Parts: sequence; C-alpha cells; structure tokens
Amino acid sequence: MNDLTPEQIVKLKLLLDALDKIDDLVFVRQKAGVEDLIFGLGATSQVREGENVTVNKINSGSLPYTDTKTVEEALTDIYLILLMNSLNVNSGGN
Repeated sequence: MNDLTPEQIVKLKLLLDALDKIDDLVFVRQKAGVEDLIFGLGATSQVREGENVTVNKINSGSLPYTDTKTVEEALTDIYLILLMNSLNVNSGGN
C-alpha cells in the first residue's frame, strides 16, 4: 500500500473524527410525494401535522422545455405557427 500524503492524513483524521460523532447527528426527513405538488399560480394553505402551512403552487409554464425556452414559450411558438397558417387552434384536431 502507498504511504499517505500529509494532506490525505489530515483528511482521514477529519473523517474518523466525524465518524466518531455520527451518533450525535439527527436526520430529519421531510416527507413529500406527488400529491404534494400543486400546479397553478400563487399559493394555498394545507394542514400538516395539525399546523397550517403555505404551499407554493408550481407554474407549469415556467418549467424548462429546452436550455433556452420554458414550456410556456414553446407552446406560444406552436400556437403562433398555427395561427399564422390559419389553422384552427381550438378545433381539437378536426
């Protein structure tokens, strides 16, 4: 096995010291699931563990579509192409 450099020895000592204290750590898991995602604008209130909390809604138009466009911008581009070509954008495919 290769000898450790002074820098590696310091890192190893820090790691061992952290491992000695691992029993003192408390991990708090924030539970979340698909039902916690609310699409729309603004915020809403929900009761969680007996407390009223504010949940911010997700504006789906702000989600990234590409590196340079949001979903809203991409849909607007498609809408304008259809409109410029005199296609009925509200026809439902008819």
